[in-house]
Amino acid sequence: MALTEQQLRTPTTEAIQTQGHISRGWSLSLLGSWIATLVLAHILEPAPTGSEPVWAHVVSIGMLAAVIATFHGLARRTSWAASASVMTSLGFVVGVFLCPATGHHAFGLWWIGQFAAALGLVSLSTVAAVRHWRTR
Repeated sequence: MALTEQQLRTPTTEAIQTQGHISRGWSLSLLGSWIATLVLAHILEPAPTGSEPVWAHVVSIGMLAAVIATFHGLARRTSWAASASVMTSLGFVVGVFLCPATGHHAFGLWWIGQFAAALGLVSLSTVAAVRHWRTR
C-alpha cells in the first residue's frame, strides 16, 4: 500500500507528543546527575561553624524552588528542562562558592569537591541543552 503525499506530510500522533521535548536519555542522565551531586554535596559538607545571614536563607529557599522546578521539568521531559538545569546548576555553583564566604562553613577540601561536582553538573546540563536546542 502506497502512502499519499498528504499522509507523508502529516505528523503522527507520536511525533506530535515528543516534539520539542528533551530526550528520555538526557532527562534520565540529568536527573541521576542532580541526585548524585546533591547527595555528594551533602556528604562532603562539614558541620556548620556559624549561623547564616538572613539573606542566605532567602537564597537557599530560592535555590530549593529552582531545584524542584528543574526536577519537575526533567521528569516531564519538558522543552525547558535542560535550560532550567543549566540555570539551576549555575546557581548551585554560586551557592557552593558563597558558602564559606557567609561564615556558615569553614573553608576546606570539602569545598573543592563540591565545587568540582557542581561544575560537572553545569557542563553536563550545558551539553544537554545545546544538543536539545540543535535538534529542534
